Amino acid sequence: MQPLRSLEMWPLRIPLKVAFKHASASRAVTDSIWVEAADGSGVTGYGEACPRTYVTREDSESCLRFFSRWRDDLLRQIRSPLDLEQWGQAHRQEIDLAPAAWCAIELSILDLAARTVGTSIEALLRLPELTADFQYTAILGDQDDASFTSQLERYLHWGFPSFKVKLSRDPARNQAKMA
Repeated sequence: MQPLRSLEMWPLRIPLKVAFKHASASRAVTDSIWVEAADGSGVTGYGEACPRTYVTREDSESCLRFFSRWRDDLLRQIRSPLDLEQWGQAHRQEIDLAPAAWCAIELSILDLAARTVGTSIEALLRLPELTADFQYTAILGDQDDASFTSQLERYLHWGFPSFKVKLSRDPARNQAKMA
């Protein structure tokens, strides 16, 4: 891996076709962060994470503050996956307060390192390659009854075998959805 030439983070906000709601939040656009790490040869690695105040106490702005604080240090110090691991160990306390921010940064640098040698991140880290078939879970938000039923029918038509149902603060609504 060549030295990092650039490391950039920004909020990733993509409009949703339908607003998504549950008891802890409601959103009409995605709320992720995106990181790009590039080296001098023109190779770029990508990382993304989803900060959630109700999960990790992070939001896009706190991720950007973490990134701003450590960006230059990362650009100076990271030359290999081993450097990245050592940096992470040395800054464990700071990372524990910003896990989504670190996730996106770390993923972008690992992706860059893997792309540089033309391999997967698993191979780069000497981990078993992913070989299994993946089963996705459909997510049903807390929407009105007609929208909920329509979305459920689409998921069933597409063959989804399992569902994650987002609850509201109303037990009666939740029971009706489960029925």
